[in-house]
Amino acid sequence: MKLSYIAITLIILASSVSCQQKPKEVQIPEYITEEIKQISSTPDSLLTSEQIKIKSDVFDILKASLKIENNKLVNKSTPENFEKRGLSKYYYYVLEKNIEEVNNSVNNSEFGYKNIEEVYDDMLKAYDQRPKENKE
Repeated sequence: MKLSYIAITLIILASSVSCQQKPKEVQIPEYITEEIKQISSTPDSLLTSEQIKIKSDVFDILKASLKIENNKLVNKSTPENFEKRGLSKYYYYVLEKNIEEVNNSVNNSEFGYKNIEEVYDDMLKAYDQRPKENKE
């Protein structure tokens, strides 16, 4: 169950997404919120090849950019990292908000994690099991 939470929260940036103000006062468009919710709530086997590509690109960015510093997840990516992969820059701002929520959850032991390394390790396991793009 922990892996499922991490996959939803970090990998596909989902469960807590809303159209409220994000870091740096960026307003997330409704279509981005809906896209993330749909991808996060749909089983991989039912995702379109485009949705699988989005999910895979997000995984790749997370693997390259998430680091641990002082028992907190830190995002080393930029909005441009998302845009280079054809994703909206707003994914970056959703990621920032979700990282803040995960860090707060770990600090409060809300999800049974004692430290952020457990969260990070689960994220890496989910990364290795991620859906692959269908290259037909």
